[in-house]
Amino acid sequence: GDADRAISCAVAMQRRQSELDAEAPVDGFPSTEIGIGVNTGLVIAGTVGGAGRFDYTVIGDAVNVAQRLQSEAGPGEILIAAATAAHCTWPQAEAAGARQLKGRREPVDVCRIGWEGSG
Repeated sequence: GDADRAISCAVAMQRRQSELDAEAPVDGFPSTEIGIGVNTGLVIAGTVGGAGRFDYTVIGDAVNVAQRLQSEAGPGEILIAAATAAHCTWPQAEAAGARQLKGRREPVDVCRIGWEGSG
């Protein structure tokens, strides 16, 4: 489903970033790592803007939670909300506890996706 595709994409991004770091010249170049957040929910998608600037984007609470998870994710880490975990079959999903995310009253249950060494 959609959650599995989103997680597969996040894993592919982490793997590619790892490959790029391994290929990069060492002298003078710091390694680059990314943290990824994934959430599931309803969003509003469309063109937003005005006065000469229009962007196709998504907005809504589900987007805000994904962004907050991304902010919480450490280098090389993929964090997903429990709402996403409930819709996926990823075998390396492990509970990472409840997190108090900025701008949220209630904590959000979070899972960590293991991707290193996964097929």
